[in-house]
Amino acid sequence: MTLVGLDASAGADLVGVKFARLAEAAAEVPVPWACCAPTAWLARSLGDDRLGWLAQVMLELKATLGCGLLAATPRIDAILDGLVLLDEQRRELDDALQSRAASPAGYVVRSSPASDDSVRSLDAGAYATTAGASTPGEVAAAVVACWRGAFAPQALAARMRSGDWSPHPALAVMIQDAVQPTRRGVTLADGAGRRTTVLDPATTLAADAVAEAEAAATLIAARRGVPVEVEWLWEQSLQVVQIRTVDRVVPPRAQYRVAPLYGDALPHDFELGDCASVYEHYVAKRKWAFDHAAAVGIATGAARVLSFNGSGLADNPGALRRDLASTAHEHVVLDVAPTVRQVITKKDDAVAFLVDAFGRASRAHHVDGAIIRDFVAGYGVIARVLADGSTVVEFAETGLMDLNRGVVAAERLELVEDDAAAAGAPRDLAGALPTICSFTRRLNAVAPGVQTEWAVVAGEPHFIDFSVAAAPSRAGAAVAYVVSRGWACGPAVVLDDDMLRPLSIAPALSARETDPGAAAAVVDRLSERVRSSPRRPIVVARRPYAILASLIDDAEGFVFEAGSVLCHLAITLRELGCPAVVSDVPISNGDELELDDGRLIVLDGRRARSHPHERGGPQC
Repeated sequence: MTLVGLDASAGADLVGVKFARLAEAAAEVPVPWACCAPTAWLARSLGDDRLGWLAQVMLELKATLGCGLLAATPRIDAILDGLVLLDEQRRELDDALQSRAASPAGYVVRSSPASDDSVRSLDAGAYATTAGASTPGEVAAAVVACWRGAFAPQALAARMRSGDWSPHPALAVMIQDAVQPTRRGVTLADGAGRRTTVLDPATTLAADAVAEAEAAATLIAARRGVPVEVEWLWEQSLQVVQIRTVDRVVPPRAQYRVAPLYGDALPHDFELGDCASVYEHYVAKRKWAFDHAAAVGIATGAARVLSFNGSGLADNPGALRRDLASTAHEHVVLDVAPTVRQVITKKDDAVAFLVDAFGRASRAHHVDGAIIRDFVAGYGVIARVLADGSTVVEFAETGLMDLNRGVVAAERLELVEDDAAAAGAPRDLAGALPTICSFTRRLNAVAPGVQTEWAVVAGEPHFIDFSVAAAPSRAGAAVAYVVSRGWACGPAVVLDDDMLRPLSIAPALSARETDPGAAAAVVDRLSERVRSSPRRPIVVARRPYAILASLIDDAEGFVFEAGSVLCHLAITLRELGCPAVVSDVPISNGDELELDDGRLIVLDGRRARSHPHERGGPQC
């Protein structure tokens, strides 16, 4: 596929929307010389190996709803290391540039994605631009920079919000003569005679430039039949450099608003863009419990909802930093769309990400939203009231997320009178457990079967979340590590840990809401492994990972090396009556297993090995 010029008739799938619109307008309005490296160049330069590695990264981001977006950056950088134009691409680019007299200002090299390039487009302005490249080598490097920019967090977030999980975007790169303007501006026109021009603040107002720009914008809008935003430069004459569609012809108005996530109802004009459904989910599920916590003075960590447009956010990064600095926690959890959820990052990195992703002039009109919650790092604790009124507590020093998603072995206590010290609780937790138990009973009176989730920092409990499980039960000490009662028999299928842990921390997976649809490809592979067993098997895994809920319909039961009886998978197993135990007995693929209410029997071909659980404790 060869370079494309402005005089060619090419669709956006080949040259991207930016270049296609300029080529369409070039016959009627002045446009600087330009050519375009078509969308196929990127895939060819990446090659099969890089595309395969990137496909795996995108699969994991899709499966985890983007919660590992920022953490994936070093891995993506390593995959892209050494990316260059192919020899034939470099030769063609060199020939095109050396066959003409370049602009004294060099070239502007900018990305031209095949997706919609409107002001309201999710990816408008998300991709890279390089100005001032002069030699063919510098232009080639700028093309590669545009390609690499398509995998920067803000560009990936834009693609993910629009549902694009491909290993590479449909991205062309346009090379355009740079102009050294004496005036520059943006003109908005609706094609019906109404138009508005916004000049660069450093530009001297000039009636001739504005008049020609408005005439050109009006012509383009009339021909396209939609309002347009025309970016232009003036160097002795008008030069149109970008064209976007807009919803209405109004000057941008800066917007930046902050409200408590679990406060009173938001004002009717508090827009949240793609984040609206995430906000509604949080409030519908959690507000009543957070109201109870506020009523008794229990800490919850700050939780904010933001409404902003590009100009408002770009003007207020300091305000956002001050808002976040009002609490001592180092990290926050960021949600920006249903497909980009629970990104855990440092506060300064969260500000930089939002400004890079949304604080662009191209999104000056479009209102976006974000939810930012303190990530409270400390002991993770889950508590639940049993049928006899006692409270079972599970805890892990590595934190609530690991405990809740079944990726760590839990320690457990049963408290009859909230006497944590007498029960042997660690010193860092003992002072917090009476408050945890008391509040859990308070919520349990409203929603029987509730499990409360906490982070304990320097002895202070922070209420984080809750889930509502089936009615609580009470069992004897001899079956302490029964996760779910029942009988099952079948061959063992032992699953490795490679993808179970990262998938299980995904925000798509939680108690009563497990929906592995986003992780379909990985789940399909797991299901195929389980279904390939000659009979319905007993699945063996290191921990009760949340993603294993997707295998319940194909399994007779489960065995875990260690884990939690209060984690999300345990709740689901009990509700569905699927037998499961925790056991550290070595098991191999194909071993014949039997589960019988706390007894694991392994048939190794010579004899049956019976492994009852002998350690005491509660079973929920």
